[in-house]
Amino acid sequence: MGERDSRRNRFEDCNPKADLRPAGAALSAASLPGPQESSVLDRAELLERVGGDRELLAEVVELFLQDSAKQLCELKEAVADGDALRVCRTAHTIKGTVSNLASPLAVATALRLEEMGRGGNLAGAAEGLAALERVIEQLKEALTAVASQTR
Repeated sequence: MGERDSRRNRFEDCNPKADLRPAGAALSAASLPGPQESSVLDRAELLERVGGDRELLAEVVELFLQDSAKQLCELKEAVADGDALRVCRTAHTIKGTVSNLASPLAVATALRLEEMGRGGNLAGAAEGLAALERVIEQLKEALTAVASQTR
C-alpha cells in the first residue's frame, strides 16, 4: 500500500463519511474565509438552530463551556505528540460542535487543523491550534453574552 493510500485509510478512519475526491479536488484550507470575512457567532442562525428556545440555548451554551476545554486539551496533546490522526479526529469533533453553534470562524479554523491531520502534515499545527484557542475564547464570550440575555 502506498503512502497516499495509507493517508486515505487513516482519514477514512477519522471520517468514514468523507468525500474522498482525488488530491487537489478537495476544498483547500487556503480557500476558506479569513478572520475578516467570517464572524465568531451568527446569533440569528444560532437562535434558529434551537428553534428560538432560549432555555435550550442556555443549556447548549453551558455544555459547550464545559466540554470545550477538554476538547482543546485533547487537541493540544495530539499536536504536541505529532499524532496526525488524533489531530484530524479531534479537530473534526470541534468543527462539528462549533458548526452547531453557528460559528463560521471557528469552523474554518478547526477545518484547517483537520486538513493538516488528514494530510499527515502538522507543520503549522501549533499556530493553527493557537488560532483556534483564540477563536474559541471569543466564541465563549459571545455565547455567554447571548445566554445571559435568555435569563
